[in-house]
Amino acid sequence: MNLRLKTLAIVLVGLLPITVNATDCSFYGKNWQRFSNLQLGISFCYPPKFLIKTEGQDIYVLTKPSAQHTKRLLSQNNTDLLFNGKRMLEPSNYVVHIKVARGDFNAANHKESIFVKDKGVVRPNIGRFGNGPAQAISGIGWFGYKAKISCSTSDSQTGFHAAGGECLWIVGSDGRHNFVLDTLGDPTDAILAWKIAKSLCLLQSHR
Repeated sequence: MNLRLKTLAIVLVGLLPITVNATDCSFYGKNWQRFSNLQLGISFCYPPKFLIKTEGQDIYVLTKPSAQHTKRLLSQNNTDLLFNGKRMLEPSNYVVHIKVARGDFNAANHKESIFVKDKGVVRPNIGRFGNGPAQAISGIGWFGYKAKISCSTSDSQTGFHAAGGECLWIVGSDGRHNFVLDTLGDPTDAILAWKIAKSLCLLQSHR
């Protein structure tokens, strides 16, 4: 069952948006810089030496140049999210991925059903393992939910691990525009992604 707007408003009662200076990236880390894209309608801070790559409505924070990202076969019908708790893209090399779109929280959440309300509690709806409740959060002018999800990892030395990683998922909206943020399982990436999310602004000029 998808979250309803009325339910969301009840859950988020009492939250206040972050009011720090949105242009001051030094608040988030030393020598952090700001990425802004009026066409996509988004702005956020990110660490030095990282790269930003945009592909349509998708934004990737990377440590090195990358080819275009494409879905693997397992990504069809959200199978990757249901069984692995993360996106299965090729190349699988990003630190943080952010997808922006028009619409409120429910519009963002409906497409992939990241979160559901279960017995009065908002929980992640992806991944093959049980995960704890999602956390209601607020940013610079936006509100949403975040959760850390047990997700799969794999490498050439140790192989596949169904619950080897910790992926961060965030769905946020200012009521008119939204974003979905995710990581690929490295706990340090999740920490960085949350800092980036707290610096994130949804710009009014988004089209």
